[in-house]
Amino acid sequence: MKKFFPIFLLCALVLPNLSYAFISPNVTQTPGLLCTPNDPNFQKYDYPEHIARCQRNVGIDEKLKIAAAYGNIPQSNWPNYEFDHLIPLCAGGSDDITNLWPQPIGEAHKKDVLENDICLALRAGTLKQAQAIQKVHDWFNSLAISQGAKPSYSTEVKCKNVDSTITVHFLIMGFHQISNTAVYQNSSDGEHEAISVKKVVTGKAVARARTQLLKDFIRYNLNENSEDRFELFLPAQFQDEIAKFTIFLKIGFEDTYPNLIKMECE
Repeated sequence: MKKFFPIFLLCALVLPNLSYAFISPNVTQTPGLLCTPNDPNFQKYDYPEHIARCQRNVGIDEKLKIAAAYGNIPQSNWPNYEFDHLIPLCAGGSDDITNLWPQPIGEAHKKDVLENDICLALRAGTLKQAQAIQKVHDWFNSLAISQGAKPSYSTEVKCKNVDSTITVHFLIMGFHQISNTAVYQNSSDGEHEAISVKKVVTGKAVARARTQLLKDFIRYNLNENSEDRFELFLPAQFQDEIAKFTIFLKIGFEDTYPNLIKMECE
């Protein structure tokens, strides 16, 4: 499996007639980065969770590099942007250039409201850093979906169960989306079953998991108006995995009761 960046993936989209307008950061240019004590702008540890905090120190040289990476935005247009920290400084984001991007000023003001809320919760101890980062991710996710964004990258994933009688292939497309999903099942008596779903399917958080196994997982319902039951459960933070990660497959062909199957992916 292609290596994911260590926080979460966000895609870039250039809007028509707005040469320098982006819905979200380009994952290659701005993967996101957490502050550490080794960061030259490290300031202190903060909050009940003892999160490393960095101070802002974005100079003209950094802005020139960021503007160049995002379509050579001329300095005359800089007032239309905020050089935004993808992972907010108050949530433990780094001041490194890999955590910065030119966010349109209107969207930046909306994100500031979110940042204020999550950082107050971090200070109160009612929110963990990982949850704060997920809220930022979800905010970009909602924004992209509302504006019809389509991911500009995809990663092929292959999964199998312990005895390899069931295999799953799909494309991760960002924003909790998958497509081109295929499931193959080979039984001991030589009978074969297969499901193929070409459409893009957006996952939803599991609100009330009947089993702790599915806590913090995203559910993808791939039923195609048939008697087959087919759902995938991917970990909400699957990007944190470097090479392999675990998913669950709920599958029940028309003549079998749905089972929850643990699978390893790469």
